[in-house]
Amino acid sequence: KSSNDPRITLTKDAFKILEYHGIDHAIIIFHCKDTTSYRLSLLTVSYENWEKKTSSYKRYSYILWLNEKVKTPEKELLHQIKDYEDLTNRFKVEVVRNQFFDEYLELFVRLYKAIQEDTGFVELLQAQNKDIVSFTKNLLGKIIFLYFIQKKWWLWLWRNTTTKYWEWNRNFMRVMWNDFKNNELMSTEKTWYFYNDYLEWLFFAWLNVDRRDQDDWFPNLKMKVPYLNGWLFKEEYTWWESYVTKIDNDIFSNASSKWEDDADWILDIFDRYNFTIDEDSLYDRDIAVDPEMLGRIFEKMISISSKNIKEVVELYDEMKAKWKWKFDFWNKLNKDLWAFYTPREIVHYMTQECLSWYLQTKTKATEEEISKLFELKEAFMLDRKELNESWFSSEFLQNIDEALKQVKVLDPAVWSGAYPMWLLHEISWLRYYLYWAFHSDFWNTIDEFKNEEWKISLYKIKKDIILNNIYGVDIDPGAIDIAKLRFWLSLVVDAQEPEPLPNFEFKFVCANSLVSLADETKEKDLFATWDEPKLETLKKYKRDFYNASSKQEKKELKNRIIEYTKIENTLFSQPTLRARQIEEFGKNFDNPKHQHSFFDSSLMFSEWRWFDIIIANPPYIWEKWHKDIFREVAVSKLWKYYMWKMDYFYFFFHFPFLRFIHYIIKIISITQMFILIPFTNVFHSVIVLKS
Repeated sequence: KSSNDPRITLTKDAFKILEYHGIDHAIIIFHCKDTTSYRLSLLTVSYENWEKKTSSYKRYSYILWLNEKVKTPEKELLHQIKDYEDLTNRFKVEVVRNQFFDEYLELFVRLYKAIQEDTGFVELLQAQNKDIVSFTKNLLGKIIFLYFIQKKWWLWLWRNTTTKYWEWNRNFMRVMWNDFKNNELMSTEKTWYFYNDYLEWLFFAWLNVDRRDQDDWFPNLKMKVPYLNGWLFKEEYTWWESYVTKIDNDIFSNASSKWEDDADWILDIFDRYNFTIDEDSLYDRDIAVDPEMLGRIFEKMISISSKNIKEVVELYDEMKAKWKWKFDFWNKLNKDLWAFYTPREIVHYMTQECLSWYLQTKTKATEEEISKLFELKEAFMLDRKELNESWFSSEFLQNIDEALKQVKVLDPAVWSGAYPMWLLHEISWLRYYLYWAFHSDFWNTIDEFKNEEWKISLYKIKKDIILNNIYGVDIDPGAIDIAKLRFWLSLVVDAQEPEPLPNFEFKFVCANSLVSLADETKEKDLFATWDEPKLETLKKYKRDFYNASSKQEKKELKNRIIEYTKIENTLFSQPTLRARQIEEFGKNFDNPKHQHSFFDSSLMFSEWRWFDIIIANPPYIWEKWHKDIFREVAVSKLWKYYMWKMDYFYFFFHFPFLRFIHYIIKIISITQMFILIPFTNVFHSVIVLKS
């Protein structure tokens, strides 16, 4: 019943008991008499050079209770365990991740095929320039997002027309399906298609509309859910209210059929798994579908596009016909898609090292001081002890806090957002630790990050960091959608009460980061100089847009931005390329599917100074199969680095901010690498790891 995070408190107490009894490994059941939930946990302690370190403590848990799903623990634990290694393998998060992804990938292919069968709907989408593959991904993404939200107890159902009461429901999606089948809640005329009667209304007329003045009440469905802002549920196509979309109901659930044991459709599969909105640490991990796992799944799915979907479906049908798809469909697909990701431990190490170098450079602190700060922060994450002891002066703490507030991070190939997400974790936890452990040093600046008079809000800290410190670019609209969703979920995790989430249109931009805005020295026009006052005005509009929650407020700000970037009509000359690029961005900045043909940080982010941390984890794409992608770079200055039969990542090593890396690569002489580069005005360090 700790006022702090009970997971952290209980983990700390459990390890103290193990240490007292000299035990390194244990299986422990954690239970509170006030609830029906409990965790079955494996706790382990490892040694580094015969010493225990904070990072050596690990806790892996299955969440079990009356309403939780037990498919994975039943499969992993209800048969004899051979030895300790076998036991630890059954408590690995990868067990859930691999199982879930295999089924998620199959669901995607089946859903795509089901949508294709409704030829009228496909024609409607295509007439509005909507990509069917992206639509399929987004539909699955919306449903899985609601599975996370229902774990927050934020979804309500009207259950009794006599006594008139609401109730939270952590099985909201399943209950909604049952009500559809039983004709209980829907008050409009039914077409008997679940997507048409329920999901379209839920997405576009409910989650996309601010009904806070009506207590979130939506009469058509007799349910209520908090307004979380409309980005994810923005209308994807017009005429949805009048058009009857005939997506086969069986794609959503066939659990009520006589073949219940073989039910393997969207709601049936999602219902089998535990979804947790708890943010895992390196020390305490739930064996469940978590936001990070979702990011990894989407990261793999990015590689599937309209260009290769035909081959993907054909391969799926071939594998399915041979009854081999469960074993090697993704592995076979992966050979052609080249979808790779970096293990979380490596991402954590690299981001922490990078941030450490930045802090040393910015504050002139020693490596020993920064290492001690990270060590105490990690210990604080484990047991919430204040740990202020007199290690640091007040001036040191203020300098660190100011440096963390000022850091600017750019990922020019953000993909699913793994690296900036870990930097968000590191920066937010450092600031959270500083404010908790050294609150007296921040008494005059800490109020804005409190939920209550005494309680620091990690949610407010994260929201501030996303607004001021982190930026991402990717040429793939699907990647931008996924990055936004991951950062949204990261905020939901720490939100105590539902509130409209921020808009990320100026945080994650779909653009070609290898092509610059036209050269202002050659293109003399009214936009030739983006001076600081002009950028400050644009930045104000963007900051207001970040926090805007109502459609009307966003519309007004959008019009201001469009007007601000509009080309002035001239009688004697055509607008320059630079002017056209700026106007194109102004018109389409809030269109999540629009790919900007160029990238400019001052225009898109209103950041005119150098970034402190550039994440260079570029895509690895061989020219042989992707000549069209290479042609897009031909118009940029980077084309001079083109070499016959090369890989796309080589262009990123000559990214405008990273042009000096060319010489370092020649010295290192390796073909693939992951790099994080911290710097301010001069080059400081490169962290290289062979992939």
